[in-house]
Amino acid sequence: MKKVWQKLKATLPISLFYLAMNVLLAPAAIGGEYTYTKIIPPGWAAIAPVSFGDINGYGDLVASGFDGTSQKSFVYSKGSYTPLLPPGSSMVGATGINNKGIVVGGAFNGSSSRAFQYDKGSYKELLPQGWSSSFANGINNNGDIVGSGTNGFSSRGFLYSGGSYTEILPQGWSSANASGINNNGTVVGGGFDRIGKGFMYSNGTYIELLPPRWSSAHANSINDSGMVVGRGYQGTGKGFIYIDGTYIELLPPGWDYAFAIDINNKGEVVGYGNDGVGLGTKGFIYKDGDYIEILPTDWQYSHLFGINDSGEIAGGGYDGLTSKAFIGIPKEDSPAPIPTPEPSTFFLLGVGLAGAGLLRKKIWRQT
Repeated sequence: MKKVWQKLKATLPISLFYLAMNVLLAPAAIGGEYTYTKIIPPGWAAIAPVSFGDINGYGDLVASGFDGTSQKSFVYSKGSYTPLLPPGSSMVGATGINNKGIVVGGAFNGSSSRAFQYDKGSYKELLPQGWSSSFANGINNNGDIVGSGTNGFSSRGFLYSGGSYTEILPQGWSSANASGINNNGTVVGGGFDRIGKGFMYSNGTYIELLPPRWSSAHANSINDSGMVVGRGYQGTGKGFIYIDGTYIELLPPGWDYAFAIDINNKGEVVGYGNDGVGLGTKGFIYKDGDYIEILPTDWQYSHLFGINDSGEIAGGGYDGLTSKAFIGIPKEDSPAPIPTPEPSTFFLLGVGLAGAGLLRKKIWRQT
């Protein structure tokens, strides 16, 4: 084998040889930068495959799953589990947790859904006056809550702050869903104005969000600097970042589609998608212009739904036995992320690898 590689190195142009070798022999960046903790409450059958969930600044996680009888949610904090099921509910989905440990989500009571707040063992139902259903999607560190529901005619978002509700529906839109809120009280979400669009809302003012030439968009999360992340469609599913009127498209190189779900105050984004290999999903992190694939060792698929300001990530997936949630803590000696190649790099790499393949075939025949 050593003799074969010596022939290959001597025959290929030096630049193409090392370019090909750097890619072929580079260590995989799948799950290599984080220490993972698998999470599933004792006795539970599985975590919801692409579950609602969140992680706060202290590494506490909320997620949902199946305990063998129904779908329930839980809080995971420092190795301990707290199951969540509001009284009178048959199913529940927890979606957010703030730094005070207050949890929000939605529960099904047999006829409709109700948003809820959970704080130190007590539940509070959240339902704007005159509405027939509600579901909470997020909470900030001030205790402001956003969600969506219906008033009997159409779907719309809501903001619950200081004991009062504010209905969220951009003028002329037929429906809206409030998905996230930052610590400054700016709300993001999505809805329909002939097509699907995202929005930002603050103090009665709306900003529509739709990347140029996209056919639809929805905003999922916003950090305290006003950076928004979301998802949408332009030929395929993509994520986006919105910063002061400028959009950045998010799609890891070679992937079929991707969704951006959350962003922290450092501007680091998490999401998930399909890398073009099989039908399963992988998580990804986007930071400093680079992508990192996230798939815990020996897991078959994964997705990410949260990242805090310490860079701790939260998600779920399938480990070969059952669906589980996980928390990933960055390793101090993490290798550098995979840089996004420029188009010229793809061209040179293709030429180099094509040449390498032909020459290897010829060399093997000679040997």
